[in-house]
Amino acid sequence: MPRLLAGGPGLGVSPEVNGRAVLAVAGSGRLSLLDAESREELAAAHLSGEATDVGFVMTAGALRAVSFARHEATTLARAFTVPGLEPAGQLELTGLVRPTAFVADRILVCDDAGDHPRMVTVAPRLFTVDPIALREPVHAAVGTENAKLLVMARDQVESWDPMLRRALSRINLPVTKVRQVGFAARWKFLWVASAAGIEVFRFSDGRLQVRIDLGQRFVAADGHPDSARLVVATRAGEQPIELEEIDLVREERRKLAVTELGGGAASFCLVEGATPAVVLADSDARVEFHPLEAQASGASALPPKRPRSATPPVAVRAGDVAQPLSDAFGGWRARLGGSDKDERRKVAAARAEPRSPSATLVPDEVSEPELTDAKSSGEIARRAEAGGAAGSIESAADFLSAPAPAENWRATLVAWGAQVLARDEPAAPPPALIFADEGSAFATLATELSLGPHARAVLALLYAARLVGRVQGLPIATVARVDGPDWIEALGTGELAAAELVRIRRGRLKLRGAAAAFLDGRALPGE
Repeated sequence: MPRLLAGGPGLGVSPEVNGRAVLAVAGSGRLSLLDAESREELAAAHLSGEATDVGFVMTAGALRAVSFARHEATTLARAFTVPGLEPAGQLELTGLVRPTAFVADRILVCDDAGDHPRMVTVAPRLFTVDPIALREPVHAAVGTENAKLLVMARDQVESWDPMLRRALSRINLPVTKVRQVGFAARWKFLWVASAAGIEVFRFSDGRLQVRIDLGQRFVAADGHPDSARLVVATRAGEQPIELEEIDLVREERRKLAVTELGGGAASFCLVEGATPAVVLADSDARVEFHPLEAQASGASALPPKRPRSATPPVAVRAGDVAQPLSDAFGGWRARLGGSDKDERRKVAAARAEPRSPSATLVPDEVSEPELTDAKSSGEIARRAEAGGAAGSIESAADFLSAPAPAENWRATLVAWGAQVLARDEPAAPPPALIFADEGSAFATLATELSLGPHARAVLALLYAARLVGRVQGLPIATVARVDGPDWIEALGTGELAAAELVRIRRGRLKLRGAAAAFLDGRALPGE
């Protein structure tokens, strides 16, 4: 709900329902809904009070528009159906409050100073309000993709469960004097605005992606969590307010030449979709739509959309609350396992057929028992656990040389992995044969996900450990033997963790189930 001037009308854009979104305009004693695409008014309702804020919640599967109208010493919250704007409950709150964040069917409200936070729950026909023990003052807050609450207060970033009203974790982000916060690029980026500029972090690991120096005082910003576009309002001294469009993925900026309304623009918001536009509203709640360029051409620049946990790996837990797990492999599984699923099943069926002893074996057609039989795997695991004697390395290599052809990538991978596990020192990169076999599952995964050399080496070591029976993963220090000096991949904060191929449990890094299934050549979960 970005405002350019104090007392400007409230603007809010709803989530898309059946592919359509609506725009709410609250001001001058009136609430109206407009179709975000056709820009026609759908309904209107009377509002009492001044300085009205508006937003949308989803309660019991139905969309509700919620307005907050201020009176002398109270704030009246009212819910309306969408798109008919029929009354659906109201609540009188003590003091002058404003909505800070909308999360599912809940709204975080605070006073103008960010104090006295409360959580308002919107039911189909009534409201409830409960205290929430956030740090005060609350500078900014935003809802996450899976209905958690990200709160910034006292230069601390915390993740909260809005339903239980308790902290889940504290997130280590170097932010100070936050003015506004939001998500972008399909929830991948978290942008944080302060008086001087905007910092963009990758939400999966908290790494700074870009720092934007605005050159002028920050006024307000608005974006959409699925879009890479951010519209920012800035002002230099007493000069007119300027609007600027910033692409956070391509790191491109351009000034928006917009025509000010008769009384001057007092509020603005961004509408995405088939016909993206910046909406300007004057102090009398009259609106104008200023079209923007569609981002269809830049769709390939956006990261693949996939479900994720709300708490990034850089978070420090604030309790023993279990985090919900999601299907973390929807993105790359669709890329690697969609159209080729039938083909992979044919290859698996062909491998299962009995062969004549005189048949010539092609490397990709070597049957699984020949790659790693149980006796070999157990022997290698026992020798790797024993330590770093040179004799153990030589005997392991000799043991592997006979049963499997040298050109088979899995056998080569196991031999290299046995040497890495037997020595307590930095190891050489994996053999080139592992990546040269273009038809192998490992080469396909590494190529399609554009994994760097350290990520490939760590993935190779984890899969080699799996092939010799160490399915519980490897200690972080062991994985670091093939990682870079910063241990980024070993600590679960690198490319493999961002692609959600690995996870850390009790100090051990291990492959996730779907990643192991793909490398084994088996059907992925859900296929």
